[in-house]
Amino acid sequence: MENTFRVEIYTPDRNFFSGDIESLVCNCVDGEICVLKGHTPMIMAVDIGCIKVKQNGEWKTAVCDAGFGEVKNNLVRLFVGETEWMQNIEQAKAEILRLREEEKAREKESLRVHNENAIALARTVAELNKKN
Repeated sequence: MENTFRVEIYTPDRNFFSGDIESLVCNCVDGEICVLKGHTPMIMAVDIGCIKVKQNGEWKTAVCDAGFGEVKNNLVRLFVGETEWMQNIEQAKAEILRLREEEKAREKESLRVHNENAIALARTVAELNKKN
């Protein structure tokens, strides 16, 4: 596409994202910045927050630690700390909630079984006391 430019997002342990995009929005220490094709060369201090990329008409959002970036000749390079796509975070949250609900169900079942056993024990003790 003629309105795209290249973006590369690096973290200390991987190349998080590389691709041709239409727009990039990220939090910088001076405020939010939007980069489009033909942006003036610059160096930026990326702040903790979100990086949004528009690719093929769709926005994708990632959450990132602080870092720095460079815009030059229709290439944006961002070097940031830990970064993850928001969708992955939402999936992880959903999985954690599912596991918590399963644990609650197990605890409830365990309590039910415990109560049944306590009642059975009380009956047994009562029957033994009758016999004595």
